[in-house]
Amino acid sequence: MRSFIRTIYGLILASLVSMALHLLLCILFPKLNAYHKFYVFCLLLWLGYGIFIFYLAHKAVNSNQINKFTRLILISVMLKLILGILVMVGYNYSFHPLDSYYAIPFLQTYLIFTIFETYQLMKIGRGRMKT
Repeated sequence: MRSFIRTIYGLILASLVSMALHLLLCILFPKLNAYHKFYVFCLLLWLGYGIFIFYLAHKAVNSNQINKFTRLILISVMLKLILGILVMVGYNYSFHPLDSYYAIPFLQTYLIFTIFETYQLMKIGRGRMKT
């Protein structure tokens, strides 16, 4: 449980890094201000997704089934890709943006949370190998 709480703190840190980067990008590219709500949606989506996956990862690591953690990682990668495609296509069809700048907030949050998720899942997996 303690490591899960540390993971949540890490997700909060990743969110803060994402917010700082988004603020910087909005200063450098003022057209991004039009997609602020989309950025908040993406941030909350990947934050919620991260909490869900890390909860399942901590459960899988403590499971008796050896391959459960590996299967979880493979499923989570595929699910994240599908979810990302659905978000981009859904936004494009629903709001008909005039330019493609809406992809920047999405990719920014996607990459930051994917990097953090990969790092954290590697740590969780290494913990499984030690026991």
